[in-house]
Amino acid sequence: MAVMAVVAVVLVALALPRAASAQFVAGGAGLEAVAEEKAGATDVRGRLSASSTYYAESADDVTGESASPFALLFSDLRARLSATRLGRVRWGATLDARVRVASDDRAARGAVGGSETDLGEAFVMRRSGKTDVVFGRQLVREADAITVDGVRVEWQAGGTTRGGLFLGASPNPYSRSLGNDYATSDEELRGLTDLPIAAGAYAAYRTTRAHGSVAAAALHPRDADPADDDPLRAFAAAQGYLRVRDGLDLHHYAVVEAAGELAGEVSLLQAGFTWRPRPAWLVEAGVARQSTRAIALYLRELLERPESELLPGAPPPGAPLQANLTLARVGTDEARARATWSTLDRRGHVYAEARVRSRDALDDTMLPLELAVLPADRQLDLTAGVRRRQAFRGFSLAANVVSIRGDRADSLHLSARAHRSLLHDRLELEFELARVAWEDLCDPAAMDLTCTGTSTGTTLRAGAFAIYQQSRRLWFLADVRLATTSGEAGGVTRPDVASRALFARAQYSF
Repeated sequence: MAVMAVVAVVLVALALPRAASAQFVAGGAGLEAVAEEKAGATDVRGRLSASSTYYAESADDVTGESASPFALLFSDLRARLSATRLGRVRWGATLDARVRVASDDRAARGAVGGSETDLGEAFVMRRSGKTDVVFGRQLVREADAITVDGVRVEWQAGGTTRGGLFLGASPNPYSRSLGNDYATSDEELRGLTDLPIAAGAYAAYRTTRAHGSVAAAALHPRDADPADDDPLRAFAAAQGYLRVRDGLDLHHYAVVEAAGELAGEVSLLQAGFTWRPRPAWLVEAGVARQSTRAIALYLRELLERPESELLPGAPPPGAPLQANLTLARVGTDEARARATWSTLDRRGHVYAEARVRSRDALDDTMLPLELAVLPADRQLDLTAGVRRRQAFRGFSLAANVVSIRGDRADSLHLSARAHRSLLHDRLELEFELARVAWEDLCDPAAMDLTCTGTSTGTTLRAGAFAIYQQSRRLWFLADVRLATTSGEAGGVTRPDVASRALFARAQYSF
């Protein structure tokens, strides 16, 4: 929290009024000189942000073991900077970096975390006519947003099209810190001859009614570890947006694997449309697919066991898996449809949404025993809600209900929100009350190690959110959430668990 306070003070200082440094010139040669200096001066834009997160639980039992014994406490500092016309030439540079300071190794992301130093992008660019050459760490967004530490050459093929080639080392996509970008399975840094290599090409287009891109790329892991020998990955990616006519838009995003563990599969697919048949109606629909095998690969990197207190580094016998929330939240296939009706004054909205999620059975011997064979799961998610701007004494009110029914659990979510703008829209306030009731549907007699829940319970939540825009460049945000959970498991009442979550952020843009 101390880091957050220091940076907040700096941001406030940046926002304080400063003496004008502009020089007024009436005309003549002096005016031309000032204009020439402005045109050739380096242009730096960006944003600096500081945020802090705190989360803790407590229980009303004697030992307190029903609540998590660990509190999450960390602060993030992030800088996104972009400069053009460096040194009055056609050079540019971009930096996107984040530093996380955690109270201890368990404080940032559950049992897997600690302080982090993450570098999202850091590159310089040289522009020459219709050709751009980029050196450094960069996201190739046209090629499934892979990260490359290398070089990219892009050229304008016309007024609406461009193409590019890229080549370089590729860091671990699951890494959250520079020290792990090129680490092996035993946490040793790779040598230069052992770095993963990525290469590919892409083409992109942009018109008044459509934009998109297609790409082909390959990633060679070059991993000499026989215990974790990853094959060459080759894939094609395509994304696009099309305005068919006024009121009808189409969009898609697809990744098809040509070689590797997912060869022959569509590892990711998202497609949908937005349609406004009448001014008062908006209809949205779409489908999504993520390969079951892709989910298995992702989980293999995330799931870990807690360390034994007696044998650090080794899991205690029968220890449960940690950080497996992704397993419960990710589905393989999804179809969704949403309809929104607006009142004539556009202040009121009524909406309904339906989602159907389906995951095939998962069979992967590389996963832990509890997850090696994961049965299929189906879920039906139904949502309905209403919103009204300026409904009561300046407050905008909203309420919704969500019902999620699946093979493993059922849940019902109710929430109500109130929003108000103050100080000529410089201060935004929002309050929320919510109730969640759930019931596990696992059958203990089925001996399914991936489905052992027998709980039934209720969670009550209350929250408040505020964002204050001090100036056009500086704003502050604060979010407070309180919750209490009660329930029973196997006919036995469990102790109530209370949770507290705090989040704060300050951001300065220039």
